[in-house]
Amino acid sequence: MFSTYDNKCYCGADKKDIVSSLDIELARFFDEYLIWHHSGTAKLCAWVAVELDMCSQDRKTLVQASLLHDIGKLFIPHTYLTKRGMLSDEEMASIKNHALNGANFLLRNGFSDDIVLATKHHHERFDGKGYPDGLMGYNIPLYSRIISVADTLDAMISGRHYHKSKYSRFEIVKALENGTETQYDPWIVDIAIKYILKKERVYV
Repeated sequence: MFSTYDNKCYCGADKKDIVSSLDIELARFFDEYLIWHHSGTAKLCAWVAVELDMCSQDRKTLVQASLLHDIGKLFIPHTYLTKRGMLSDEEMASIKNHALNGANFLLRNGFSDDIVLATKHHHERFDGKGYPDGLMGYNIPLYSRIISVADTLDAMISGRHYHKSKYSRFEIVKALENGTETQYDPWIVDIAIKYILKKERVYV
């Protein structure tokens, strides 16, 4: 419990200091989780786009979408995103809403349909068990299928706020292969594995 007396808490810390510390922690979290993660995902998407021989406009759209794919998490309490251990049903439902919330935000702010749909569907699964709409296979937009693989790949290469460990090249390839035709488009997985095998120091 905090005391309102003299604008102090019982531990003796000034409220302004507490708020300042929280602001710094939150800024660090979003810098690491959103900025760096989005940048890493975009880099991988750009590489896939080249391998697919996409035209310059399609490459640009894919990179823009990858830089925005998790923007919906800005509307989720960061304590849910940084929580260690099991999430409650309510917390998990809130996190799952980030794809739809992000898409709606981008739509309201005039982004293209391709970017909006890429953001909305980047958590769909190839077997139809993803969200928000349970799309299956090639009904999932191509940009979303690419972002899905790149998102996972960046997490394994760079780590996450909730899981700092990085994976070996073998572990990354195995995880992608295990997700083929269930979570991921096998076509995109093949390209991602090619990237891992080509980049000798990618997991160092």
